[in-house]
Amino acid sequence: MKTRDDAWTIEEDELLANTVLQYIREGNTQLNAFEEVGEKLNRTSAACGYRWNAELRKQYKDEIEAAKKERNNRKKSSRPRVESSPVQNLSIDDCITFLKSLSFQKHQDLELLKNQNKELKMQYQELKSKNEELNKKFETLSKNQKRIQEEYQMIVQILSKASKMKEDKDEEENLLH
Repeated sequence: MKTRDDAWTIEEDELLANTVLQYIREGNTQLNAFEEVGEKLNRTSAACGYRWNAELRKQYKDEIEAAKKERNNRKKSSRPRVESSPVQNLSIDDCITFLKSLSFQKHQDLELLKNQNKELKMQYQELKSKNEELNKKFETLSKNQKRIQEEYQMIVQILSKASKMKEDKDEEENLLH
């Protein structure tokens, strides 16, 4: 069986999964993890994101949940106990920075989804083309099989007639003798 040149190895999958889980535990974004792994593996961050979302995420559900819990526990333990509302301590610059980072994150997520969508469309077209090709081959083979079956039936009929003619001839000769 032919393998793709860009097929993922077990080691690459493990590097991607471990890096993403580490980023989740530390409270960093998965996109940053995809970028780091992409640089290490000489792949695009979109390819890493696609691999994670399409294949690996399902396999690491429990580990993801554990990483999220660990992250949340870290956040809780590192928070200072302050009686005043956290909102009172925020400046307008903090809010703007947060909103910009949120907007940037959404933009990165959108770009990742666009790239994944583009890859999926290409895969769909390849599969559609292969399907059409296989359907044509199937039709050709079906026609050939039907033709061969018809020819076989004709040969059987001819042999049957020839056998019947020989029996008639033998019977005729036996009557004459």
